[in-house]
Amino acid sequence: MEKDKKIYEATILGTVVSKSNSYRVGMKKGAGKYIPIMTKSYKLREYEMMFRKCLPSVFHKVVIEKRFRLEMDVYFTRNANDLDNTPKVVLDCLQHVGFITNDNLCFEIVLRKHLAPDAKINFKISEL
Repeated sequence: MEKDKKIYEATILGTVVSKSNSYRVGMKKGAGKYIPIMTKSYKLREYEMMFRKCLPSVFHKVVIEKRFRLEMDVYFTRNANDLDNTPKVVLDCLQHVGFITNDNLCFEIVLRKHLAPDAKINFKISEL
């Protein structure tokens, strides 16, 4: 008999920040000289904090260490937003909060784009 697979669901309010525009080059002092480093933009750090706050408590208690499927409904306020930016940011946020050990464990992604008055994402994660 196959073990029941759990499904984890959440809704995150707001528009997902574009990953391609969310990093900047900074300088860090190391070994007596300054070296360039990539730092997250204020907007991305702010989105990560909001993402964490919107997650149900189970996301802070469970850790997925197996292959999983991500299913997302992304709601934009206008059609100009690209759908393909959202999964990478969401996966990075899930890894950042410790819900998944590594985003390379995502073996399947289902994305749907919607237009709505309020931006948000609804997503489900299930182990494969």
